[in-house]
Amino acid sequence: MRAHGVVLGRCFGGAARSLAVSFVAWFVAWFVASCAKEVATDPKPPPPAPAAAPVADAGVIVKRPKLPGDFEAGWRLFREHCLECHGEGRRGGLVRKDGELLAPADLRDPLLLVSKSDKDLVGIMTNGLSVKKGGKSKKGMPSFKKDLDERQMLDVVSFLRGDSIHLVECVPDATHFVHLNAADPEPPILGAYKAGAPGSPAVVTAADVPAGAEALGHVMFFELDLPQAGPTPVALVATSAGVSSRVALPEPDNANAARDLDSVIQGKASPLAALGPLVSEAKRRIEAAAKIGTK
Repeated sequence: MRAHGVVLGRCFGGAARSLAVSFVAWFVAWFVASCAKEVATDPKPPPPAPAAAPVADAGVIVKRPKLPGDFEAGWRLFREHCLECHGEGRRGGLVRKDGELLAPADLRDPLLLVSKSDKDLVGIMTNGLSVKKGGKSKKGMPSFKKDLDERQMLDVVSFLRGDSIHLVECVPDATHFVHLNAADPEPPILGAYKAGAPGSPAVVTAADVPAGAEALGHVMFFELDLPQAGPTPVALVATSAGVSSRVALPEPDNANAARDLDSVIQGKASPLAALGPLVSEAKRRIEAAAKIGTK
């Protein structure tokens, strides 16, 4: 059994033709960095990755949200103030600073960036973060209010959003939207499929979204070895109406797989009892994303 965290982009404009873009979300990169500042070797900022390709279906609008500040200025400010702890790849990890071992956040974690508003991120930079150690609160991330004004903080936010998860909105009608991601050209599950390719297993149809609900696009993907159906890509889909389990197959009418999956989700499949905590964690994560998305 394999599990992958995925942000799903799937657009529906009348017909079921769609675009799926996914990338790994459930992965934490660990590395040990010294306190010495990394020296910039490339004086030019990277360009923001391209947004997802336009969707041909009539009535579907694909757009990238406007960044709150200046991407290039944010890149330079990040390298000056944040690189020492969060690292060149912004993946955080373990860092020893002032004699303390810290674990800066992975700033490319899609769940982190999706769940925090621009105001939230500015607040973190303004006030810093404390960490609990031995029952006591200790200083973790420092405050940058003496180093950066609000405009500069929004520039940093723009760099993080523009260089990490590249959220765009797909708006097929007035009641549904889906977050897309253009960062990963190949889905981590069944990687032979290119993102959005015909027959991709990342199929979640409009029928999977409750009437009037918003499809938030946050999905936990699993490949399960189901008793009657064999290896089966499945997904837990977050909507504003809650989390529903779906079989994500090129042919999603596989009755055996659907029945097996329902048993697994409901905890009735004893051979797969070990899956329970994994499914619970998946639901917790995408329910959290769903709550953020409906505010």
